[in-house]
Amino acid sequence: AQFRCALCGTSFNIARIRTINEPCSAAWSNEDPQHFVSALDEDDEKKYGDCSTAETGCVWAIRKCEDIRTGTDEQDAPEYRYLFFDMVDGQLPTVGQAVPMGEPLEEKAGRFGVRRVHLEHIAGPGCCSTLGYSGADISLEEMRGCQTGQGLVHNDSGDEEPSPDDLECEINSDYFLSGLVDCMPFPEVGGAGVSPARHQYDWIEPADPFDDWFEPYMAVPFHPWCFGVYMKLCKLRLGHVEINKLVDYFDNIENYPLQYREEPDPAVQKAADENWVHISGDEWLAANPFYVPKLREILGRAMDTGPSFSPQDGAFEPLISMDKNTSDPFARLPQEILDMIIDNLSTKDIASLRLVSRKFYQLHVSLWYRLIQEDMPWLWEVWSDEKPYFWATVTEGDIQQNKGETRIEFGEEKIMTHTINVDEHLAKWTMPIPAPRRTNWFLLYTDVKRHWSKLRGLWNRRRIWNYQQGLIASLKMHILSSDDHTA
Repeated sequence: AQFRCALCGTSFNIARIRTINEPCSAAWSNEDPQHFVSALDEDDEKKYGDCSTAETGCVWAIRKCEDIRTGTDEQDAPEYRYLFFDMVDGQLPTVGQAVPMGEPLEEKAGRFGVRRVHLEHIAGPGCCSTLGYSGADISLEEMRGCQTGQGLVHNDSGDEEPSPDDLECEINSDYFLSGLVDCMPFPEVGGAGVSPARHQYDWIEPADPFDDWFEPYMAVPFHPWCFGVYMKLCKLRLGHVEINKLVDYFDNIENYPLQYREEPDPAVQKAADENWVHISGDEWLAANPFYVPKLREILGRAMDTGPSFSPQDGAFEPLISMDKNTSDPFARLPQEILDMIIDNLSTKDIASLRLVSRKFYQLHVSLWYRLIQEDMPWLWEVWSDEKPYFWATVTEGDIQQNKGETRIEFGEEKIMTHTINVDEHLAKWTMPIPAPRRTNWFLLYTDVKRHWSKLRGLWNRRRIWNYQQGLIASLKMHILSSDDHTA
């Protein structure tokens, strides 16, 4: 079993299989960001997820040359420990060398054996392993943070002074946000060290609030990026970021509807096994919802309107002929009434109406400002000018590389602070803010639709948003119930 994010439902233990042109750091296993998917992890019955050099272009990369067998040893090597390969010109292998993936060969003269644990799966163009998402299908930058976890920790001291980097929602609650961990431990392992040690806490004990052994003193585990989405949605739905009652809700979760968790996105249903099943085509589940480079380009194009632009401009090319249709019932209505009709219709209904009446052929660009907020409420760049949530844009590895104050406890270094300039860092992550009267909203809407396949971060953002819509609806029930009991 694995911990799954309380705010989105996916696992923290998501692996990545790099391509041959990527550095070793672009790969990690589901248990350790410093390790990789190896031949030891592979299920013999699945034959490496049906991957092979001939069929999918995948290969093995030799990561260590310790305990190499030459195929002439007196005692046979256990098959579960070694894979054998034909020598080329009688040469023994070197670290980093790629060797073919295919049906296992027997041990014999002219072959060398490499320990399975030292063979890294390298993704080819058609990689179909279920042990990690392929680097051929999703970039390293898009997946940054998919293993990173954070938690809400109870502030035992109560009267402790706020930290300089505390958020308003932390100051006003009984909980604070922990540091980061770059691979959430498995439930049977227990707790995990975090960096930095916010409020002096360098350790969290996560617990799944959807299991019956959750207690409020335990840390609710989530992806930092999911908490960033939660803050956006909370402010929109509740007017503030609710912390105390969120934890209390999780402590009483059996009393409320959990359809959002029990009937998640179909891609999550397919992947959520005892270990996360990495299905080719669903790698967008690991895409950072705050990192969408193509969106920056799309926003820039919609905002580049020129001095003569007006939001009252027509969205469509004018018709060559506008002959009056005497049978069109809308032709007799004044423009004010036509505008009122449009203002109360959905995108689908507007499209249908344009097909039956030429009076609705041409529409103002400004209409799509409303339609974007209705059809794409998760596109918060349209309605929010807040900077991204800082912890959603960094990993524990980033904190370790930019460590500030440290202390030594039991022979181990604990990172208390970091040296990242938050304002400068967030400036790189902040999208341009479209001005309502200077933005071509129609172009923005259609470009998002047109380039949807390249916007994996938005795919995941939409999924997380929809999950949390259900969570917050359930949370509202708890808030109302709590208020009734205290009234």
